[in-house]
Amino acid sequence: MKKIAILSALIVLGFSSYGQEHVDRDGATVYTQTCLMCHGPLGDKGLAGAKNLIISTMSDSSTTAIVRDGKGAMMAYGTMLSEVELENIVVYIKTLRTKEEEESH
Repeated sequence: MKKIAILSALIVLGFSSYGQEHVDRDGATVYTQTCLMCHGPLGDKGLAGAKNLIISTMSDSSTTAIVRDGKGAMMAYGTMLSEVELENIVVYIKTLRTKEEEESH
């Protein structure tokens, strides 16, 4: 009986999000969930060869391509992120550059 109750609960939980619309995450949330481990909170951690995002001069289109398709040790996130989330993460990465410029003045 206990097994049936647990199985029933799992089925209900599994279908609880069925039919709900996808909600795009903001850039900071996407960064925290996908980039923070290697790039760090400021973008300059450099774990496993991660590039320093603070000093990056890449264009938006180049940054989007790397996030979408991956490069080197960095995995591709194109199948995991919506187009809006890709745009949001690029905007957020640019704020990391701005923070560095503000701190250096």
